[in-house]
Amino acid sequence: MVRGRGYIKSLKDIESISVGTNEAGTPVFLKDIANIQLGPEIRRGIAELDGKERWQEVS
Repeated sequence: MVRGRGYIKSLKDIESISVGTNEAGTPVFLKDIANIQLGPEIRRGIAELDGKERWQEVS
């Protein structure tokens, strides 16, 4: 999972990230070694313990 803000505007931007080169010196891109897709938004403001949501009141 990758979270990013700023320069990444589309899936194509992520796919074209170079992660190294092969033996011949040809760039290897993320799209060559991974499945790139959008996922759900990250939940915020909820804590979990052992897979169960935990709420704590703040006074």
